[in-house]
Amino acid sequence: MPRGASAARPAAAADGPLVFVSYARENSAAARAIADRLLELGAGDVWLDKKKLRGGDDWSTRIDQAIAECDYFLPLLSSEADQRREGVFWEEWASALRRARRVADTFLLPTLIDADPGSRAHYQRIGRENGSERFFQLHLLRAPAGVFDASAEDDLGSRFTVFRRS
Repeated sequence: MPRGASAARPAAAADGPLVFVSYARENSAAARAIADRLLELGAGDVWLDKKKLRGGDDWSTRIDQAIAECDYFLPLLSSEADQRREGVFWEEWASALRRARRVADTFLLPTLIDADPGSRAHYQRIGRENGSERFFQLHLLRAPAGVFDASAEDDLGSRFTVFRRS
């Protein structure tokens, strides 16, 4: 593809939802792969800090605005995130959990990216702190190493189609 050219996206994606992807920096490669796939599945745009923040931005304000304006919030749950005692993603999750209480329908799309689906049983922080237990009360999408499984792709594709119709 020539430099500066963009990949073709589905025509309907222009009116697709804005999805905010939240992740621990150790999972940045998986986050980028997920963001690209979300666009292919029909998301209108994906908010990913590495793509949306620019030099000189007040990153805290920009993140808060993006969470307030997104249609879906997709936190990446992983062993690496669970091991982090501190991280911007913890505040993003707390902000999204507060907003979720005001949203009438699906807003949170927690996505487990560990290869072992049972890994979450060993988490020490996720599901136990900062309200993140809410993520485990919802159906988890699976995207081992940043690749959605067939069920997650079907779910997201259907969800984005319904969003465009509403």
